[in-house]
Amino acid sequence: MNLVQTNLLHEVSLEVKAQGGPAQFKAHALKNLELRTVLKESHASPILDLAFNSVTPGHHNLFASIGKDQVTIYDDEHMGDYLGVVVHYVNSPTPHHRGGDVSCCAWVQTAGLSRHELGDACLAVSGPEGVIQVISVAEARVVALLKGHSGEVTELCGCAGVPGLLLSLGADGGMRLWDVPAGACLAELSCADITTAELHPDGSCIYTGHRGGRVSRWPLQLERKEAAAAAAPSPTPGASCFGPAPRLALAAGCAPAPAPMSLPANPPLGDYVDCIRCLQGGCLAAKSSDGRLAAFDLTAGSSGAGAAEAGAAAAGAAAAAGGEAPGSSGGGAKEGEEGPARQVLSLRVPGTHPASGSRGGVQRCRFSATRDGAFICVGNSAGDVYVYDAASGTRAAHHPPHKVGGPARAAALSEDGRHLLVVRGNGYILRYEYIRKPEAAAAEAGPSSREVSPDPSGAEAVAVAAAAGGKRGAEEGAEGARRVKGRAGGRVQADDEREGSADPEWSGGMEE
Repeated sequence: MNLVQTNLLHEVSLEVKAQGGPAQFKAHALKNLELRTVLKESHASPILDLAFNSVTPGHHNLFASIGKDQVTIYDDEHMGDYLGVVVHYVNSPTPHHRGGDVSCCAWVQTAGLSRHELGDACLAVSGPEGVIQVISVAEARVVALLKGHSGEVTELCGCAGVPGLLLSLGADGGMRLWDVPAGACLAELSCADITTAELHPDGSCIYTGHRGGRVSRWPLQLERKEAAAAAAPSPTPGASCFGPAPRLALAAGCAPAPAPMSLPANPPLGDYVDCIRCLQGGCLAAKSSDGRLAAFDLTAGSSGAGAAEAGAAAAGAAAAAGGEAPGSSGGGAKEGEEGPARQVLSLRVPGTHPASGSRGGVQRCRFSATRDGAFICVGNSAGDVYVYDAASGTRAAHHPPHKVGGPARAAALSEDGRHLLVVRGNGYILRYEYIRKPEAAAAEAGPSSREVSPDPSGAEAVAVAAAAGGKRGAEEGAEGARRVKGRAGGRVQADDEREGSADPEWSGGMEE
């Protein structure tokens, strides 16, 4: 943490205290968001996904965007009110893979697995070529390649409670579970009509959405085994940033199998479930392509019948192996103890039409949830973005298209509620910001500009050092910056640089 970030967090803590607590501050901030930062990425193509790092402790300030063949990781906090570029990666062909477009991404939990003294943050990305690449923020390079899918990978999902666990979904409905540090596939699962997938935060199960509006649950029984002996050096980008640690494995004789869930959706979900997210408190949210969004309390889930027994079996198997069963307790066991699931939220996202996202792709509008599960962010095909209170269904914020048209394919809210990120058009990221009180803003040192830092190499070096823990030397930071495929100055443009631009998507300069 540097001085700029320290001062910013101090300012925020004062306002949180003045509002009566984090929940009250977040609700207040959502009512006072203004569009202050607009970025355009150099690929000038639709950004297909955007995600904050909600799985690795201490790295919630990082978020990633993907579009065309480029991956960009930003720091939303370390540079104060600036937006810093940490890593910019171009998926170019190499001797190890074909490269090409990137269509999905997910953060991987790396707590306790990294060789770096102060930890690391890793992002998994993939696309039509089917090879999953794991990018280290501390090293600014690809550190692992996961090969197994024969076709396009459409979705990736990390697990906050199980370091190193990654789920991938292929266009053919095939799923794979990965132990990222080991570079090993734990299981290969298949169901032809799967459209989306989500890992439970404690690793106890997988939730899948299907055509026809169905949702299924796949119970998992994981255990830790002794670390395998060091393998011979590999010609591929090795997992050199991962230290020796017990490896993940499925409990013997416990192959995951889908169990259809009886969810009391009223009205029912549409024909194509395009996004599923786990919320805290044992809740599950699902959205269909026609804009229907529902949340269910699964602590009374009938679909979890037998989960308690399965969890006990996994715990016994893990004890016998001398390891632990990360998915043997928590949500899975709890779901099997009570009655049927209960619907707690039902709404329809305005302006959503089935034809606009019925089969995913660039028109698909994903929704996201804050780490505490309190708010859900979702966009529509017209470019509107909405923030809903997950407990009551109340609309907390609505921001119509501004300056840039096109679908709002992804939206995400920062952990403290100060920033709402939306992707629109061809390569645009819009950041709606909570503007602090004048007396608080005046107390902050430094320039008032909301543009991207004009010193890209310095911003990258500082942000990479922050992601690695703040103790990376200047020489190492410069070396990491040289590995980055591009520079912020060449890849990202500040909003005032496009005033009067000939870009047909941009309709004018920012309003003061």
